[in-house]
Amino acid sequence: HGAAAYSLEMAKAKAVSEAKKALRGNFLEGLLAGTIPEAEMERLSGRLDHNTDRPHVVITFAWLGNNAPSLRRMETTINWLLSSHNRSALSHVYSDDHVCVFQALEDSDEDLTTAREFATRVRDH
Repeated sequence: HGAAAYSLEMAKAKAVSEAKKALRGNFLEGLLAGTIPEAEMERLSGRLDHNTDRPHVVITFAWLGNNAPSLRRMETTINWLLSSHNRSALSHVYSDDHVCVFQALEDSDEDLTTAREFATRVRDH
C-alpha cells in the first residue's frame, strides 16, 4: 500500500506542477502579446505570486548547433538558477526551441545589471 500511496502522491504533485506550468505559460504569452485584460492580469499574477507592477525585462535563451542538449535540460537549469536569483522571475518554454525569462526589475536595475548577470550565469552553467 505504501508504494501505491507514494505513486499517487507523486502523480498528484506532477499534475499540480504541470497545471502551474501551463498557467504560467498562458499568463506570459498573453502578457507579452498584450491580450490579457487588466483584471485577469491581476488575478493571474496573484495566483502565480508574481508582482507585475514593476518594470520587467524578457531574456530569451536557446541552444546553438545541431548537437545541442534538450530544451528540457535548459529549462531545468534556468529554473534552478532562478531559485537563487535576487529578482522575481518567471520562465516559460516557447515554440519548443527557446526559453524566455520574465524578470522583474528594481529601481537600481536601470542598466539591466541583474538581467545581464543572470544571462551570464545561465551561459556559464
